[in-house]
Amino acid sequence: MASSSSDSFEAVENKELPLDIPVTADNFWQGVSVWLSNPHVVNRRLFGCKIVTSGGLQQCTKLDISRFVEHCVQKEWISTDFEPLFPEFFGQRNAMDEEFSVRQLKPRPNLNVIYLVRQLLAKNQSKSGEANRDIIFIDFTNNEATFIPFMENGESMQTKLPYKIQASFDPGQNIRFLLYSKRSGSDLTENWLRTTLFPRITKWICAKPKQSSTIPTESLTQIDLDKYNATYSRLKAKYGPYFVKIWTEQTDPLKFVYEDLAIASYLLCLWNCNEGDAGPSFVDLGCGNGLLVHVLNEEGCHGTGLDIRSRKIWAVYPETTKLEVSTVVPSSDTVYPEVDWLIGNHSDELTPWIPVLAAQSSPSCNFFLLPCCSFDFYGKYQRKVSSNSQYTEYIGYIASIGKNCGFDVTIDKLRIPSTKRTCLIGQSNLIPLSKDSLWDFVNSSNSAIFNPRPAEEQVRNCTKLPKDIIESVVKMVSRKMFESVKEGEWQVEGGLSMADAAQLVPDDMKLQMKKEFGGLQTLLRNNHSIFQVQGGIVKFRLPKLNLDLKNTAKWKNRPCWFFSNHINGCPLPDEHCSFQHAPNSD
Repeated sequence: MASSSSDSFEAVENKELPLDIPVTADNFWQGVSVWLSNPHVVNRRLFGCKIVTSGGLQQCTKLDISRFVEHCVQKEWISTDFEPLFPEFFGQRNAMDEEFSVRQLKPRPNLNVIYLVRQLLAKNQSKSGEANRDIIFIDFTNNEATFIPFMENGESMQTKLPYKIQASFDPGQNIRFLLYSKRSGSDLTENWLRTTLFPRITKWICAKPKQSSTIPTESLTQIDLDKYNATYSRLKAKYGPYFVKIWTEQTDPLKFVYEDLAIASYLLCLWNCNEGDAGPSFVDLGCGNGLLVHVLNEEGCHGTGLDIRSRKIWAVYPETTKLEVSTVVPSSDTVYPEVDWLIGNHSDELTPWIPVLAAQSSPSCNFFLLPCCSFDFYGKYQRKVSSNSQYTEYIGYIASIGKNCGFDVTIDKLRIPSTKRTCLIGQSNLIPLSKDSLWDFVNSSNSAIFNPRPAEEQVRNCTKLPKDIIESVVKMVSRKMFESVKEGEWQVEGGLSMADAAQLVPDDMKLQMKKEFGGLQTLLRNNHSIFQVQGGIVKFRLPKLNLDLKNTAKWKNRPCWFFSNHINGCPLPDEHCSFQHAPNSD
């Protein structure tokens, strides 16, 4: 084993951490592990990473690592077959045990240093390659992590500079960042390391360890990242632009189209489907717009989508996309015996039932759930522990149902444009329960009756209130606000609190608003051309200038409320206000 008399790195940043933030070696490795396993959160050109190989170096020292760096740089090393060099530099290698994880870096018995080869996965598939790999040395003895990029030809998604992260705890608490000392001063990646990566790693090191939770912190842990990235890129190009262009629903296509494509990509990878191959059979309960069903059908998976009502977009799909209007009422007779998977994508009232229906359908039937709104078997789910969030507790509740139905339940997090992106996967029903046992379990929680949602959903957000009630409330609130408007001025000084505004409205009107799934705040926000509500304070909203209007068709198409009702009139002259200050002459 060789050694050297000097280090190949020099410190460029030294972060002396305040003593009121206790940082230990565990905290240090916690921060390093975030960068090791999640490089995409800093480098937006990346999708993720995977560890290609790993091993232990029992006799390795920090100077051996520096000498290895020198060798790599001087030889302009491009070979990925680096491991034959290890005996010369590091001595004997050891295999890693199965419990090792880059997400939880901890010293291993009798191992001073661990080495890893990390493949960085580019979002753009054409830019993947050996140039996006690095070799990493984890030195637990000296609390150091050294990163050496592969210097391959081709476009790289990472820095070209070797760098090191180092921690010391006596005296004081210091995090040092070091760069390869013989670098070019014009290297642009040095600035990125200094201003972007190093501050982020410091933040992770100082962060309080997260408490254990039902919801995982990592995403896409149950599938192959490389395959998912390739699948999503393909589906995005194949279906995305077309459906965004012809989308007939009121929902935002940029969100819902690409969200369903991401879910479809996840399922195809979970099911290990390759392009052109036949996939498993499925039923999507509460399929909504049906796009997920359409894409899975087109990709070779035989399945059907059921929903209580059809959507306009259904007419766009070909006959090969199987969608049916059907009200699913869970009972001991609701079974899908020939189906491999039951899917519940924002299935609301049906969500807790899907594990039960899968269990009674057949021993080979699995389930995939992406919960949104919280329901138990017979109504809204009520949180049991106040210290938990509603969503976190609900995920745990659904997982417990799956386990009680005999499934091996895993929880994962998708990468979709939604705050509700935790999914549950129920497989390997190794302990089939009888229908009687399943229904004894269901009935033990409640003896109520399941009520499916109506086929025609009512619009209940205070927009359907009688016009006279809306006008009365607007008049009550605005008159109260006028009392605080000074002569010659227009806006209410300090605004009107929602609590004071609520006292103006009679109880019978409040009750009627509540029946419409809203309240006073909803009604005032619906009248957004008059009021603005922010932080519990009501103020008048300044009418739009004609220059602010994106849709010129709305120019002067309605009377100006302020011109007719405000005690000091409209604050804008007629030629600038987007509303009419007088009726049209014709």
